[in-house]
Order: sequence, then C-alpha cells, then structure tokens
Amino acid sequence: MTELLVLEAEHAPSHYIRVRGEKRANLSGADLRGANLYGADLSGANLCEINLSRADLRRAGLYGADLRGADLRGADLRGADLRGADLRGADLRGADLRGADLYEADLRGADLRGAGIVRVSFSRWAMTVTVTDIFIGCERVPNDEHAETALAELAAKHEATDLLPQYLVVLKLAREIVGAGQSVEAGQ
Repeated sequence: MTELLVLEAEHAPSHYIRVRGEKRANLSGADLRGANLYGADLSGANLCEINLSRADLRRAGLYGADLRGADLRGADLRGADLRGADLRGADLRGADLRGADLYEADLRGADLRGAGIVRVSFSRWAMTVTVTDIFIGCERVPNDEHAETALAELAAKHEATDLLPQYLVVLKLAREIVGAGQSVEAGQ
C-alpha cells in the first residue's frame, strides 16, 4: 500500500509531499497549478498530464518520475532532481531549471522555449554555449551550422554519446537564449 503524506505547517522549513510504499504515487491528470511543492519527494511517481504550471518545485525529488505531457509552464524547478525523469512532450515554457539535475532525463518533444537554463547538470559532460562558441570542458567548437556534428564527435571522444540527445535539446534552447546576447552553461 502506498502512503501519501501531505504535511503543511505554517512554520515548517518546507511544505512537502512524501510518498512511501511499494506502489508509485499516481497523480496523473491532477490539477496542482501554483502548488507549493518545495522539497516534495515524488520520485518515481506517475505525473503524466499533470498541471503543475507556476508550481514551486524547488529542490523537489522527481527522480524517475513520469512527467509525459505535463504542464510545467512557469514552474520553479530550481535545484530539482529530475534524473531519469520522462519529460517527453512536457510543456516547460518559461520554467526555471537553474541548478536542476537532468541526468538521463528524456526531453524528446519537450517545449523548453523561454525556460531558464543557466546551469543544468547532466553529469560528467559540461557544456557552455555562447553566441560564437560551444565549450565542452576545455575544448571549443564554433557555434555554427556544423555544431551538431562537432558535438557528436566530442561526445564520442568523451564516451558520452548517451548524453548527446539531451545536449542537442539544450543547444537548441541555448541558441534561442544566446540570440538575446546571454550565455548558457550546462553541466557540473
């Protein structure tokens, strides 16, 4: 049996949901717009099609969570643990992902327009994107029409080909952001 424990206290360090038990929590399709889920532990939960727009998910544990098709527009995901999360088709427009751990997260089809990714950790392969260059560790490749090929070559060189799809998503988003004259970092 799964125990869903919701604790709210006016002076508690955080409001959170913690899920314990053998079964995964199933909050699929729930409407939690604007919810305060700071520090919530929803690891492995079924959160398909959930509405978490404008929710406070700072430092939330979403390790291995199923967030396919989730509405995360404007959500605050700073420092969230999204390792291995399934975010296929999720709407992350305007979400704040600074400091989020997206190692092995599946971002295929996710809408990341306007998402604040200043520093994202995918583990072992650091990437910084500027208007003119892409840096992988200490190596530089031009940020031009051949960048994807150069990234694939660097990923192979660093034995990180499994991370290439996620970095291509970040590169696409980063190019939108750096077009405004900013720089974006991804990695540890």
